Order: sequence, then structure tokens, then C-alpha cells
Amino acid sequence: MRDLIDLRIHTPALAADAPSVPTHTNASDGVFAWLRYDATGRLFLIIANLGDSDFPSYLLGAPAAGEWFERLNSQATAYGGTGWINTGTLTAFTRAADGYPRTLDVKLPRSSVVVLQARNTLAVEPAFSGATAGIERAWPNPVTGSLRIAFTLPSAGEADLAVYDTQGRRVATVSRGRLEAGAAEPTWGRRTPPG
Repeated sequence: MRDLIDLRIHTPALAADAPSVPTHTNASDGVFAWLRYDATGRLFLIIANLGDSDFPSYLLGAPAAGEWFERLNSQATAYGGTGWINTGTLTAFTRAADGYPRTLDVKLPRSSVVVLQARNTLAVEPAFSGATAGIERAWPNPVTGSLRIAFTLPSAGEADLAVYDTQGRRVATVSRGRLEAGAAEPTWGRRTPPG
């Protein structure tokens, strides 16, 4: 319980007021999952197996591509559990599940709670030679009005700043065109066509 409480206190995505999206319901086996995320865009997938069955291969929709790693597994031997955990990284593969375009294959022990975190869930694909760009902050969270996005560009150039939902669909284009080098802080009013 101490580790779970520590994770919750030090992980903004697990705070009571952080966004939570149910992603998977399997009532017959007692498996439920939901997505949690914070203002910096870090994604966590919480999976609860309330049933009596171990699943060596359980498929769940993944809201982000790339690698995921296990932050907590209540069946770890350190907690007196079976030791049936996900070691190393899990890679989301292209296959639709639970409304997402990607899938994770998870080892899911019985009577457990598993917390997975996407390794790179807030990313920018820069087109700058030898330089990197990154989103520094997106706030407020949860968004009730406009969303402010702070970033710094290492050099001037053409840029396309877009907002995507957790299923990878483009929701809106915040800015497109030439941007100057340095800090920027555009605002998205959260309106999508037709308004």
C-alpha cells in the first residue's frame, strides 16, 4: 500500500482530479482498464483483474504507440504476490482494440492491479537538422476553457502544431506556417468544426 500511495502522491495523472477515461470492460472475466493522464501528457493505463484467472496474453487497446513499462503490479513478489509481472518493456503494435488503433499484449495475473506508463507520450517530431524541439507545458488540466501550449523552437522554420485525441485522431490545428525561433505559447480555444 505504501508504494501505491507513493505512486499516487507523486504522479499527477493519478490524482483524484486528473482526467480518467474508461477504455476496457470485460465484466465476464472481471477485467477493467482506464486511461489516466496529466498536464504534461504522460499516459498511464490502469488495469484491474478482479477475477480468478491468470491471463498470459491479454490484449488491450493502447492510446499511444511505442513502449510501455510496468510501474506497479500488485502481484509482484515484493508484495507477497505470485511474481507474475511484465518485465522489460511492452510495445504497442498496430491492431485496433477498444477503439484505439494500437494494442498492448499484457501478462495479467488474477486478483491484481497493474499500472502501465507510456514511455514517450508527449513528443514532437522535429524537422530541424541537429536540433530538437519539445512541448514544455500544456495547461490547465483538466481543460475547461482554452488550452495553452508552451514550447521553444531552436530555429525558425515551418511548423504544424496540432491537437490529437487519445485515439490518434487529429482534432484541431493550432498553428501552421512559419514560426520564429524562441519561446511560443499559442492558445487553442477547444473548438472543432462545426464549432
